[in-house]
Amino acid sequence: MLIATQSGDNIILKTTLASYQLERRLNTGTWDPWTGSGWGGVPANLTSFNFTDYDLSDGVYQYRTFAAALYEYSDCSSIGSNPVGWTFRNYIVPVDQFGEILTVDDMQLYYLWGISLTASNGVPWTDAQTQTSVEWAVYQLEKKLNIDIFPREYFCDDEQNVAVEESKFVIKDFPYPNRRQRRFLVMLRKRPVQEVTRFDFFSPVDTKILNLLPWLRLDKRSGKMWYYPKQGQLQTFAGYGWPWNLILETINYPDAFHIDVKTGYKDAELIPEDLRDIVGKIAAMKLLNVIGDGLLAGFSSSSIGLDGMSESFSSTQGVENAFFGARIGVYQKEIDAYIEENRNKYGNFRIGSI
Repeated sequence: MLIATQSGDNIILKTTLASYQLERRLNTGTWDPWTGSGWGGVPANLTSFNFTDYDLSDGVYQYRTFAAALYEYSDCSSIGSNPVGWTFRNYIVPVDQFGEILTVDDMQLYYLWGISLTASNGVPWTDAQTQTSVEWAVYQLEKKLNIDIFPREYFCDDEQNVAVEESKFVIKDFPYPNRRQRRFLVMLRKRPVQEVTRFDFFSPVDTKILNLLPWLRLDKRSGKMWYYPKQGQLQTFAGYGWPWNLILETINYPDAFHIDVKTGYKDAELIPEDLRDIVGKIAAMKLLNVIGDGLLAGFSSSSIGLDGMSESFSSTQGVENAFFGARIGVYQKEIDAYIEENRNKYGNFRIGSI
């Protein structure tokens, strides 16, 4: 693993490799090897677990090590005062990583423009808290639209996948039923789809009949899987002893299709810009609620009267009893309008508001 940590105007690299070559890339340029005295030329073999890069200018850097015919990549690091993000058209998705859907600069300088992220006691809001709010927003939008934004793998929970270990983005899912009303069509539970890696057809008594992957016609955006023999494939049913067409057309039964599938977007660059924008607004609403409480927790208004003179102050800026209620209200309306207008884009069902 290669870890890059920014320290002032320098970048410190840490690796577990005992011997390796090191390369770096500035913005979208070429990969330049470390020669032992500078960048670019004949690569040198390094044996130190730590490396500090002092030779930096403004821009976005990424590093990679090369050892045993394999590359390991670091996260991207930004040097200089210029903001980095999708809003500023200079964010680079790190090679071999998913990347950030929105950067801290995107959130602070676009969706929260002009708002100081500091509590009333002077404690600043951290970058990690902003990134967590973006992740929370993604999970909320995934749930509302019934889609996967982060990449996930779904494995059929059967004997073939006993050894598969579940995790945050690796899920064991139950098989799909045969519905005679949907002849030659299976609707996946999640979308968009990256790849279908297994598509097995089972009989009503749980006997595997056929691998349907060669028959697959897939609509990745909608998650619709059509299966139908292609030229020269009809003979593949010979010897199975099951009236497959009769089963498909006349019987509804569970556990007919055992499917393994990869869903979500392969990396952050492939996420549609409208989805990215809604993620930003959902995250901003959460941030504004929390930051508003940090500035004036539980405070709505006050007034002072003295000898015929008075002064009043109200913290509520909109219909919500919140310090940033007006902006929260605008974002909520934009989110609701987006979901209403796009409810059929990601699924054939009605979607409620967030």
